[in-house]
Amino acid sequence: MLVETVNLKKACYHCKQKKGHHRSLCPKKFPSQHKEVSHLADEICESEENVPENSLLSSGDIVLMQTVQITVSNIEVNETEVVRLLMDSGCQRTYITENLSKRLNLNKKATEEITLVTFVADKPNTLRTQKVSLKIRLKDGVCMLIEANVVPKITGSILRRPLQIDVYENVKCLCNNLQLADTLPSCLESSTIKIRIGNDYYLDIILPQKIEIQQGLYLLGSKLGWILTGRSQLSD
Repeated sequence: MLVETVNLKKACYHCKQKKGHHRSLCPKKFPSQHKEVSHLADEICESEENVPENSLLSSGDIVLMQTVQITVSNIEVNETEVVRLLMDSGCQRTYITENLSKRLNLNKKATEEITLVTFVADKPNTLRTQKVSLKIRLKDGVCMLIEANVVPKITGSILRRPLQIDVYENVKCLCNNLQLADTLPSCLESSTIKIRIGNDYYLDIILPQKIEIQQGLYLLGSKLGWILTGRSQLSD
């Protein structure tokens, strides 16, 4: 602060005026500087007024996750079960709950140590987990072999909300000749995810076909059936 006071008492090197401004801001030496800054500010204000706000998710919207109802089985013995899984390309690995692994009587392989980072955690958590092999049945009846890490729980219960009537009817009409990967809820229901397919198998299952139902809501082609996903408005 003392240095600034001393400098302002000196005459400007360019226009010789005292106590008016610093020489780096001299209007005589830099006549267009103030004009350019003002013009930039006007452009920013005009842009903020004319561009409509476009939020990806409003308070009246719901997000449909990429869930699939599927038959899974043990690769060695005749143990099968119908469960709901979640397709998640943002997850590196594929996981299965410890409860489902026990019910299918899956043989555990080598133990691995993995590091988990969650949104609210200050530090990553280290978890020792075992790998298992299992089969998932594709929509054409062929079974696909996958490996998964066993964890106590993948997610809490997820809420599956019904679509608006017009959207629901539109999806049903489109799906007359298509096989959906999961059911369409007619009322609010709670469900548990037993398997989470990570990016290690995600691209082996998802197909390039995509059908737009409405803005933000799509049917994704997959080897497990057509997956309804995206955002939609809450039902009345």
